[in-house]
Amino acid sequence: MDVRLAVAVHGTNGSAIRRDVAVSCVSDLLVAVAAATEQLQAQRPGQTCAFVVVQPVPARRQSDTARSGHEPLLPGDIEIINICGRVTHVHTPAGVVRPVCQPLMIRSRDSFGLRTGIFTAFGNFMTSESNQTTLFRGAKRSSDVLMIAEHIFEPASIGRIAMHMLVAKAQLPHAVLADACQFEHALLDSTRWTLSTVTVSEDMTYMKPLHLRLHDGRNTCVLVHIYSSGIVFFFVTCPDTPLSVDEEARVAAQCGDVYACLAAVA
Repeated sequence: MDVRLAVAVHGTNGSAIRRDVAVSCVSDLLVAVAAATEQLQAQRPGQTCAFVVVQPVPARRQSDTARSGHEPLLPGDIEIINICGRVTHVHTPAGVVRPVCQPLMIRSRDSFGLRTGIFTAFGNFMTSESNQTTLFRGAKRSSDVLMIAEHIFEPASIGRIAMHMLVAKAQLPHAVLADACQFEHALLDSTRWTLSTVTVSEDMTYMKPLHLRLHDGRNTCVLVHIYSSGIVFFFVTCPDTPLSVDEEARVAAQCGDVYACLAAVA
C-alpha cells in the first residue's frame, strides 16, 4: 500500500524544496530523496544537501477540486479572482442610476461613508451619497464590469472607469517550504522589479509575503503571498489605470512573469 509523504530537502545555502511522493517501501523513499536532492542542486550549482525531513502529507491538504467543486488550477495558469476600482460619474438631468435599477439599490455605511449599492454576480457596486463616484469590487473580468455598468448607470453619467487593484491566483508545480530563501534569490536576479521583504506577523507564519515594485513606468506594486501548498496570490496595485480588457491582460501577464521566476525554483 502506498503512503504519501512530504520529502523536504534543505541545502547548505538555505534553499529548500519539497516534493510530495507516494512510496511503498524504503527504497522508493531513497529514490525520491535522491531525485529531490538533484533538483535542488540543479537550482543552485555548487550547494550540497544539508539535511532531509520526511513527514506524512497532512490529510487536510485536499485538492482544489475536492474543496471547491471546481477544476483545480494547472501550474502556470493565472486566475483573476477580484478586480476592484472606481466609476467617476458625470452629473446628468436623468441622474446616475437607471430607474429600472433603483428598486435594487441597498443603502449601507462603510469606511468610505454612506453609500447606496447594488450586488450582482459580476461584482458589487457602491455609489456615494453625492453620486460622484461608485466603488466596485468582487469582479473577475473587466468585460463584466464594463457590461454591467452600462446596465446599472445612465450611459451619460459614466465619466471614467478605473482599476485600482487586481487580485490573482496561481498554483506552483509542487508544494513548497514557505520559509525557503530561493524565492527571494530568484526574484532578486531579475531587473524587472525591486524586491523588499514584508514583516511577518504571527498569523502569517504559514506563508511567505514578498513585496515587488515593478519597473514598468506605472508605479505598479505587487504583494505576493506564497503558501506551503504551492498556491500563490498576487495583490496588484494599479495606480491610475483605466479599466479595459487590454489593461487586465497586461497586469495578468505581469503576474505570469513573477510566477515564472517562482516556479523555476519551486
